[in-house]
Amino acid sequence: MLTHKKLYNAQYSLIYRPIMDISVDENPAPAVVQYTNYTISLKNIGSVPTTHLRLTMAYPNAKILSTVIEYEDENMMVRNESEGNSVVAFLPRLASAASISINVEILVPIKYI
Repeated sequence: MLTHKKLYNAQYSLIYRPIMDISVDENPAPAVVQYTNYTISLKNIGSVPTTHLRLTMAYPNAKILSTVIEYEDENMMVRNESEGNSVVAFLPRLASAASISINVEILVPIKYI
């Protein structure tokens, strides 16, 4: 049996929470097939901020050539992992309606195309 307090807590946790909307767009370079750009966008569409957010973008069998922060509404740290095939973004906080966008250019060896 749900009590009034339990029902209120359930409704509160559904409404007042961060919700991450992630989109990934691929932009292959037309002249050179093995180069590809990915634009990763992240937006908090929830009603409260999120904290301690880590976003890892992995590209198996590929080498990361460049990582560019297109825009950021919050302070963010981005680094390439030591193996060279993943990018990690760290955000201490992402406010409600705030967003980030990262562009990653990769090189895929011919044998994987």
